[in-house]
Parts: sequence; C-alpha cells; structure tokens
Amino acid sequence: MKLILFKKVKIIIINMIEVKGYEELNKILWENKDKDILTMLYFGTSWCGPCQKLKEKIKEERDEILKLFCLYIDCDLEENEKIVEDWKIESLPTQIFIHLEDKNVVKDERIEGFDWIKLIMTYNEISEKSTELIHNKIIENQSD
Repeated sequence: MKLILFKKVKIIIINMIEVKGYEELNKILWENKDKDILTMLYFGTSWCGPCQKLKEKIKEERDEILKLFCLYIDCDLEENEKIVEDWKIESLPTQIFIHLEDKNVVKDERIEGFDWIKLIMTYNEISEKSTELIHNKIIENQSD
C-alpha cells in the first residue's frame, strides 16, 4: 500500500474580484503583473449551484490558499461574452490558472467542475514551480 502525504500549504486569498468585460480584465491583470501572486480566472454564474458552492468554499477556506488572486467572471453578463467565448468555456464552474509572460496571458492549468482537492493540488503545484523559477532567477542574477 502506497501512502501519499500532502503538504499543508497555507493559502490566503488576496482578492476575489468580479470582472466585467475584457477592458477591466486586462487592466486588472496588467496592474498586478509584478506582484508575487497566482492568478486564477474563475468562470461561473449565479444560477449554477456548484459555481456558488465553489465561490463560498474559496471564501471559507482562506487559510488553505496562500497567494491566490481570483478573478470571477460571470458567464451570464453580456460584457463577458467575448471572454467566455475566447477561453472556450463549455462547463461550469471552470477555473483557469494563468500567468503573464512578456505581453501574453499564458494558461497554466484548467479545471472544470467543482473539485476542491484538484484546485488545491494544482495551486500547490503551480506555486512550487513559481517559487523554483524565482529562486533560479536570483541565482542567475548573483552569478552575473
């Protein structure tokens, strides 16, 4: 029998911001590009039971998520139709972890449905990679 241990990572939600339209989304993303945070686009609706449960779970479990910057995109808003279309949202809720690279938004991981364990595991995985990249950059700068 294989025993798998999960490292408990303390996660603090920095923000859950409701986004209305591409202009607002881009403004928020680029204003926060240099902060040490992980960004997640969270697509949901007010009528979707699992969407509302996940939204509440994220708020309740603040102690489980360290630097999550959550951008909530209501799929029912007319202003968000193009965002929903471009990100090919076909099931709800959908969470997409992203990062900014040069002038591009890059998708790290996509989760469809309400799966808290997968969300936490994905968060931890991306967080560890991000920490490793920062560490490597520091070492590179010191050797120059």
